[in-house]
Amino acid sequence: MSLSLTDATGAPCLTLVPFAVSDRERAVQLRWLDGATALPSPAALANALHAIVTDARASHIYLIETRVVTHDADRDAALTTSRASLTRAALTALGFVHDGGRDEFRLALDSDAVTAWLTPLVARDPFHWSALAPAGELTFERAARAMHDASLGDPASSPDEDAAAALREFLADASFTNDPMGVQVGTLDGVDAAFVMTQVNPSTGWSRITYLGVAPTHRRRGLGAVAHARGVALARTLGGRLYIGGTSTANTPMRALFRRLGAAPFRAMERWALALDSTA
Repeated sequence: MSLSLTDATGAPCLTLVPFAVSDRERAVQLRWLDGATALPSPAALANALHAIVTDARASHIYLIETRVVTHDADRDAALTTSRASLTRAALTALGFVHDGGRDEFRLALDSDAVTAWLTPLVARDPFHWSALAPAGELTFERAARAMHDASLGDPASSPDEDAAAALREFLADASFTNDPMGVQVGTLDGVDAAFVMTQVNPSTGWSRITYLGVAPTHRRRGLGAVAHARGVALARTLGGRLYIGGTSTANTPMRALFRRLGAAPFRAMERWALALDSTA
């Protein structure tokens, strides 16, 4: 149920795309049209969001979330601010609450700083890594199970989320190579303890770590940094030239790492969420 909005002249400017996060959670992506410089009317945006909320209630969804971009180094600052102000007002009127933020960073993968960070972490990596078949012996079912286990306790994930469905969706994204070598599970002490998925856009060299996590049984041992390094190293192996990653504004260690690698935030976002009546 995508909803497209126009500005006062009738020109398209924004599409709202709801998608499932889990059986009971839904997110709404706000896709502002490249080149559009005008905004939809406040009433049009309010009506579109209200329709999405109404549909979510009817579908017994208990949580809706969205992100509002407040800074983008690649976009006009005044336009970004106007879009954010319009969206905040519409969300607030519907009962959404501001629930944290996220900053995104980009790094040149061939930089000396990235190499200096990777080298010692790769050298002390204790995991045995298996890649998704046919690149390796890892089955899809095992990869999905490891992804689920690594997401437990992650505030950005839900225990109800279908890891297999999410993994299939990631692998179906045609804008990335989706080389099976980019999906790997790290085994330690005979247990699948880490999951990493790295994807690369073959035409631009833009890469991302789509998901990364360590199982609860193996946390607080410095293994998250090792798994992160594995993901960045995979991006290099798969032909990535630019790594774009993000983290919560509350994640001080990760933000410090990006700063140490010479990266400043190029995009900032606010998370907004609406809790619906779970008994509805």
